[in-house]
Amino acid sequence: MASPPRQLTSPKRSSTVSASVDGFLSTVARRLRVAWTIATATLIAPLVALTALALVLIGWLKPWGWPEPAAIGLVVVSLLAIVAVAFGVKIPSALSARAADRGLETDDVLTTALQVPPDQRPFGPEIHSRAEAVAGGARSADAVPLPVTAGGKRWAGVALVAALTIGLGLWPNPQDDVRAQRASDQQRIAEEAEQIEELIEELQAEPATSPAEEELISELEQLLQDLEEADSIEEALADLAEAEAEIDAGITPEFLSQKAAASGLDRQLESEPLPGAAGGDAADQLEQTGDELENLTPEDQEALADRLDQLADDQAVGNPEAAAALRQAAEALRNGDAATAQAALGEAAGAQREGRAAAAAQGDAARASNVVGNVSENLANGQQGEGQGQGQGEGQGEGQGQGEGQGQGQGQGQGQGEGEGEGQGEGQGEGQGQGEGGAGGQGQVGGNQSQNPGEGGRGGVATPNGQGNSNVEADPNAQIFEWPDFTEGEEQNTTGQNTGGESTVVGQGNGPTGAGGSRVPLSEALPRYQDQANEALDGSEIPASQRQTVRDYFDGLAGNN
Repeated sequence: MASPPRQLTSPKRSSTVSASVDGFLSTVARRLRVAWTIATATLIAPLVALTALALVLIGWLKPWGWPEPAAIGLVVVSLLAIVAVAFGVKIPSALSARAADRGLETDDVLTTALQVPPDQRPFGPEIHSRAEAVAGGARSADAVPLPVTAGGKRWAGVALVAALTIGLGLWPNPQDDVRAQRASDQQRIAEEAEQIEELIEELQAEPATSPAEEELISELEQLLQDLEEADSIEEALADLAEAEAEIDAGITPEFLSQKAAASGLDRQLESEPLPGAAGGDAADQLEQTGDELENLTPEDQEALADRLDQLADDQAVGNPEAAAALRQAAEALRNGDAATAQAALGEAAGAQREGRAAAAAQGDAARASNVVGNVSENLANGQQGEGQGQGQGEGQGEGQGQGEGQGQGQGQGQGQGEGEGEGQGEGQGEGQGQGEGGAGGQGQVGGNQSQNPGEGGRGGVATPNGQGNSNVEADPNAQIFEWPDFTEGEEQNTTGQNTGGESTVVGQGNGPTGAGGSRVPLSEALPRYQDQANEALDGSEIPASQRQTVRDYFDGLAGNN
């Protein structure tokens, strides 16, 4: 006697069906998943294909990097979503039974078998017997046909659009060169911007920052953000020029004189402290001396008054507030008013600290301006180097002018004035002080200026009378006078304004001197001078706006030597 069929519980019903019926319904469920996947893909494939084509076309029209990857991502995500939903949704046996009954036209035999228990008399055994007969003689493919032929035209259109999309994606895109250039520009901008990042780190590492320095750091951080968003060298250069102009606006014309006055007073009092001072910087010594005035003899007070007058003279231009306080202290000492002198020395100390802080803040601004100028110059030079061809040009220009400076000793000081650059269409120069004479002298600097505009071009090596043109040939045996090297002094220079007046001394200082000098061949001196100029151009001593002028000058000298 055959064993009775194994009974299985339907997921959604309390009745049971035989193993053959349950297996058949499982194959129908899998067939339903495939059919649903095909039907859904047929429905949304045209929309996905057209959207992908539109994205690729955008990539042909605009130099954007995201349209083509977005098109690929759209197709992949759509396919994964359809498959995930198809295999993630649970299909109950009742749904499979209804689909099979509808496809096989069996009048709900399978559906009824799920609803009626097999042991329910009088119809249960007969119903399940009919269901087993259907499950044993039917195929799931007959029960659930796949909707392949129904969407033939749709799939033909999808195939055409897909072929066009793939073809456009593989064909060389004219925007690829634009994207490559943009990527190259952004890489160069990022490399040059590292200089600004390093400067920000240095400024933030300083022990104390003033509000002006914090504002400078904020401006540099904003510049970094602008450079990160720049799509081209031209856009980056515009951002750099704007930032450099804002930074330069915060640098006063008196910056160098303020710096010379503050650092000069510190060095003077470090080398020769004030009476009664225990050491420290200039501001500390002024306060310490003020506290010890009562302990000084009248002779010491008189000598101190003379010393304060001398220091006031040195501070007159760079720090007039400190100079006024020092003179007031000197006058009070001569009048025997120690209390007033002490108060005045305290004011001088405060003015010295303020001047030193202001000079430090503007020094940071000047350094930032030079760094920004370096970045701008490097980007501009690189851009010109990529796009320039071979070319030549000639020009002539004449100019004449002088810059003079005299003094004893290598000392601190500022000279205002501009001298005509030899052989330039419009001469420019800087007054500087050079010292000679006995040891321990005080150096002063000065300079006269003149400007004579001329025609644009590059002049040749200057003749002794100061004239120059492009047709002059230098004497190979020519000699020049070379000053000796000076040591232990610091020279401060500033660019003068065209006032038409005499030079102004803004600082004095004691320092050792050199003596003598010699005449050396021009052919030996010029390469050395050019190396020194190149070193200065690599540093931050020369403003970015004047570096090309210096290069042109030495290029002209080298070409005519």
